[in-house]
Amino acid sequence: MQIQVPFALPNLPDEYGINQPADELVDGINLRSFPFTVTDLSKAAVTVAFSLIDHDTIPVVGFSWIHWLGANLPVTAGQVVVPDNASQTATFTQGTNTLPMIIDQIHQPTAFKQRGYDLTKHYAGPRPRGGTPTGG
Repeated sequence: MQIQVPFALPNLPDEYGINQPADELVDGINLRSFPFTVTDLSKAAVTVAFSLIDHDTIPVVGFSWIHWLGANLPVTAGQVVVPDNASQTATFTQGTNTLPMIIDQIHQPTAFKQRGYDLTKHYAGPRPRGGTPTGG
């Protein structure tokens, strides 16, 4: 299995993290997920699950932060393609991120509630200390 992203690792481009214009954030959270492709899957693979877990948060909050969980992404022609902003537009199953730990400190915008959008069940972009990557 191979995972490919359209940017140079290890840095996540600003459009998928906290370094966004304030009017593109929701209560300081970037909801725009990054694209990736999973290839070289077993011929027996039917679906794929993934997790985006940030271990750099351990010194800051005391645990690894879950930014995004996904499951039941269908394999087509031996690969899975997850497009830009899939967290807000795709129909695959998304698990609970770590936002419930701070949900009392933020409010869920009315527009999201009316659409049935739950901030805790989608991508929540990284927020490195000081707004910059912290290694690892």
